[in-house]
Amino acid sequence: MEDLPAIFEATTSPGFHAGMDSEAPLRIEDLYEALSENLQAWQEGKLYSFTIADRDSDRLLGRIGINRNKREGLWNLGFWTHPASQGKGYMTESVIAVSYTHL
Repeated sequence: MEDLPAIFEATTSPGFHAGMDSEAPLRIEDLYEALSENLQAWQEGKLYSFTIADRDSDRLLGRIGINRNKREGLWNLGFWTHPASQGKGYMTESVIAVSYTHL
């Protein structure tokens, strides 16, 4: 819940949704349903999502998550990076960390 203001700011940044199937939320309240679904899926062991933050400032850099694939033993990985933080290797580092943690 505490990440929602930063997530809202990132997801409403110009160009954030370019190439995505989703659209920018109009209000921060539009993120509540997704948060609720993520928490339920976490409790069921179906999805684990994490906020990626700068080590020094705690500023939101993006989000990363893994969820169970329909095929047994397979997981899907998804992520996004705040437009201001793209191209700096943050998600490369995060993908490696999540992959090794959940092998």
